[in-house]
Amino acid sequence: MRTDKKKILVLLGSHGAGKTTLGLALPKGQFSYYEELGRRLRSSVNCSVLCSCYLFDQEVMRQELERDEILHSDIRLPIVETWHIGNIAFALARKSVAIADQYLAVVRERIHAFCPSFIFLRISDLEFFKRASERRVDLTEVLSFYRAVEQRSLRLIRQLLGDESCVLFLENNSDLKTSVNHIMEWRRLRP
Repeated sequence: MRTDKKKILVLLGSHGAGKTTLGLALPKGQFSYYEELGRRLRSSVNCSVLCSCYLFDQEVMRQELERDEILHSDIRLPIVETWHIGNIAFALARKSVAIADQYLAVVRERIHAFCPSFIFLRISDLEFFKRASERRVDLTEVLSFYRAVEQRSLRLIRQLLGDESCVLFLENNSDLKTSVNHIMEWRRLRP
């Protein structure tokens, strides 16, 4: 087990909150961007964001645990969409409790190899409805699902790290340049 803690930035927020856009906008010379694994996998299988998909959640978590080694060896600061916190919160919200519990036990052992900071992107309900990519489902139900994921994510941060002092909350009403500047300043001020 590693004793050196790897700093990483984790982007959290509902689909459409701007995680990918923000991650790709950060300076490439300082950051390495890692996309949300679930998005790529979801596009290759028939798994609704709302449905319990044990094998899907298991595969996301397996790949995320494997990716930890890549993150740890990256010479730049990794910026990761969702990461373990978000994946567990998604699994819990989808009622994949067994896989979430199993994954949480592994993450508890591994989390201390990292020094994560979280950027939590929040969008209004109205903005969510404008940006929602989920079709053929009740968007009110999807929004409720994402709000539950947000709350579970914050609870997991408190549970695993003790508090929320490592979280920067960004309202997605500001422009991209302002958000990037907030992150750069926040990063500079954090030990």
